[in-house]
Amino acid sequence: MPLSRGYFRAVFLMIALMTNIVSCASNTPDEKEVLESRIHGAITRAWNDGDIEALDDIYDANFIRHRPPFDDYTGLRLHKERVRLIRSAYPDHKTIIHDVIIDGDMVALWYTWKGTHTGEGLSLAPTGKRVSVPGCDVYKIVDGMIVEEWDHEGFLSLYQQLGYTVTPPEPQ
Repeated sequence: MPLSRGYFRAVFLMIALMTNIVSCASNTPDEKEVLESRIHGAITRAWNDGDIEALDDIYDANFIRHRPPFDDYTGLRLHKERVRLIRSAYPDHKTIIHDVIIDGDMVALWYTWKGTHTGEGLSLAPTGKRVSVPGCDVYKIVDGMIVEEWDHEGFLSLYQQLGYTVTPPEPQ
């Protein structure tokens, strides 16, 4: 059964609260608008248009990315390579940003990315299947740049849409 938009909004808000989105710092409406525009612009240009260098506008060169269940990594160079790999596996990749919440030095971005798995960019053989994957990123901002990111995506949903199945363990 597909999960509702309301479910994902609730999860998005829960993740935002669990990662200390509620802070004592405040932003003026103008500061929030500028930051949201910069984040939205860089993400859209990089992921949707393939302008990977747009990430320089918002990511610190040494930022840290946490992406369970995968290993963390450090550095914008590695992040750009990751974006290139995903875009080559899903050449028609589009990220739709649903909501942005900014409070002090923390930002939460709720999105869905869609694409057709026709490329060789990742370790999975192309399936030709169209996918739609919900996600939420939480960013720590210092001096207007993302220095740390917690990425939460529907990886189980992605693999199921590609045709993979989950096999329960054998009873002990």
